[in-house]
Amino acid sequence: MRNIELGFTLIELMVTLAIIAIVAMIGAPSFNDTIVRMRMTTITNEFITALNVARSEAVKRNVKVSIRKSDNQSSTKNGTNWENGWDIFTDPDGDGIFVDNKIAPLCEENEDCLLKTHQALLSGYSLRGNKF
Repeated sequence: MRNIELGFTLIELMVTLAIIAIVAMIGAPSFNDTIVRMRMTTITNEFITALNVARSEAVKRNVKVSIRKSDNQSSTKNGTNWENGWDIFTDPDGDGIFVDNKIAPLCEENEDCLLKTHQALLSGYSLRGNKF
């Protein structure tokens, strides 16, 4: 009677691992491109969401709502750098400048009220505007 052994030989395992390594090396660059595109899509969607939040808050509160670049950034010459995030705030006077008098509770009537802050973008990504 003959014994049949089940399994893989060392050579078969080494060939399989070599094939897997080659396929992974070919697929990795396209996977990185996919990750970059997905992150750019996410950043775009977050900014569009901020615009929609500002619009809905303006309707809900019946007051002007503005979006501004975060303060803690080095601005470019034309001031279009949004990489360090943005703030959404009520803007009753419509000047586009967030002013907190720090003596009264937040969000009083006829006072600027910070509604939402978006964190800085990941390093290597940029969000630029044309004018503001």
